[in-house]
Amino acid sequence: MHKFKIHILFTLFIFCCGFTTISEEHPLKMTFSKLELHNNEAILTTRFFLDDLSDLISKNYRLKEVDFTKGNSPAVKALQDYINHAVYVTTANSTISTFTITNIKPVENNQVLQVTSSIPQQNINPKDLKLTNSLFFGIFPNQVNVVKYNGKDYRFNIRQKQLLLKN
Repeated sequence: MHKFKIHILFTLFIFCCGFTTISEEHPLKMTFSKLELHNNEAILTTRFFLDDLSDLISKNYRLKEVDFTKGNSPAVKALQDYINHAVYVTTANSTISTFTITNIKPVENNQVLQVTSSIPQQNINPKDLKLTNSLFFGIFPNQVNVVKYNGKDYRFNIRQKQLLLKN
């Protein structure tokens, strides 16, 4: 049911954006993610607003062209680097494990980029899952990142970049 609410929120927002020009900024500053533990890996699927992500990658990595459709493009490499620094798991012994991008696809009429990434599960302990998510905090002080894990929503913001996720 909650997944449905998030999808409705995204759809409503995308619909409203259709009545504005491309050059205008949208007011909602959020990412939505789902973290799942399957067999031998932790899988994180994140939805980014494509305009915000493209602007960030273009500016931070000095890219003239930001193309996420080619698997080995400079934009995809920059995105992987950005994710490595902004989203990671810290274990009880302070070991940091980063996510590796496994799939990228545009959704919601190409206004949202869905990025799937993973960590081998042997690198994390589901009972002590400390996740850091600071996506966009450097450019949007009001940014909120929502991560769904085990049926519960965890909200990350500039004051709360790291949370202990309960299994």
